[in-house]
Amino acid sequence: MTTPPSRRTLPLVALLALLAAPAAFAQADAAVLIGNVTAGDSKAPLAKATVILTSPNLQGQRLQQTDETGLYRVSQLPPGEYRIRFVKGGYKTVTYAEVRLRAGQTGRINAELPVAPPQAPAAPAAPATPENAAPQGTPGDAKPQGNP
Repeated sequence: MTTPPSRRTLPLVALLALLAAPAAFAQADAAVLIGNVTAGDSKAPLAKATVILTSPNLQGQRLQQTDETGLYRVSQLPPGEYRIRFVKGGYKTVTYAEVRLRAGQTGRINAELPVAPPQAPAAPAAPATPENAAPQGTPGDAKPQGNP
């Protein structure tokens, strides 16, 4: 007599449930941060903006880039206080400090980055000529050496 398929699969399902349980609990202990990054002038989504998270609870920092629609998601964050910076070339950096994330929380921080003012090109240095050269001293500036 053979065992019905339902009796053979029950132990397998129970084993898979036990193996998945620690991962589910680990996710419940962690926080997630999501959001959208847009341009301050046009409100258009900013693709490939960098989101930088730092916290005493992290080893180093966590980096995440926004996708083509300006969205980002950072998961598996330990609960605690974070400093979050949003960086993109051509835009001013925006920083949020003292952001608290709790275990099991999905926090949302949207950032609107102001356009950085254009930088004027550096003026070329004038060549040194006798007219604009720094003075090297005059004969009257000489100090006597030794005993008088």
